[in-house]
Amino acid sequence: MSDDQQQNKPPEGQPATPFGSRFGSSSRPGSPTANQQQSAPTPPSRPSGLLSRVGNRLDWRILPVTEVIIHFTLDGLGDPFHRILGKRLMVDFGKRDAIVKVFEAGGADIDEIVSRLEIAWQEYAFSGAFMLYPWSDTLPQVMAGRLPAGKDDDDDIRYSEDNRQPPMLLRAIDPLLVLNVLGRARANILLPETPLVLEKSYLNLSLMADDPRLIALVKATGYVEESLVK
Repeated sequence: MSDDQQQNKPPEGQPATPFGSRFGSSSRPGSPTANQQQSAPTPPSRPSGLLSRVGNRLDWRILPVTEVIIHFTLDGLGDPFHRILGKRLMVDFGKRDAIVKVFEAGGADIDEIVSRLEIAWQEYAFSGAFMLYPWSDTLPQVMAGRLPAGKDDDDDIRYSEDNRQPPMLLRAIDPLLVLNVLGRARANILLPETPLVLEKSYLNLSLMADDPRLIALVKATGYVEESLVK
């Protein structure tokens, strides 16, 4: 071998070119060989998404953004025929199902109530839309800072790190207002021009709202302040 060939010969253990062979890959000192790379253990897979960061249990809460919540329901409203028309008090009409059945049957008393509902609705002089939200029996506890016990929990969970004052819960008790709101609500929206429908699917609704205009009307027509936590 000539002197030039010996000078150009790469050291032992080094590839002939810095890029390796055409079908292989070069290796550098200290790097694992191809066999070592293939035999390296595969790291265990980790769960992806939110659960990989916070674990399997998620705690949620609702923080009030308003000081007053109003509730519309036939429950606890009393006999509307006695209160609106001055009819003889019927104890059975203290139950929602009995009231709904009479409204769906129709008659002269129902026509008179509808007429008075229309007059009252015009006197409210509403404009624009109102957002309504479906009521749930567990919502008062959540708004007060308590999470109702789940399947795996024995007791309710309380949270206090935000130290926010729970809102005031007012249940509307004016039958003219309550019947108008329930009978005109459509897909959680209340519009002044929506026609009144006194049917079971509407009268069985239980709705809440936080619109200042509705709050002012509830305060003017009568309400009962209810406890958030029973």
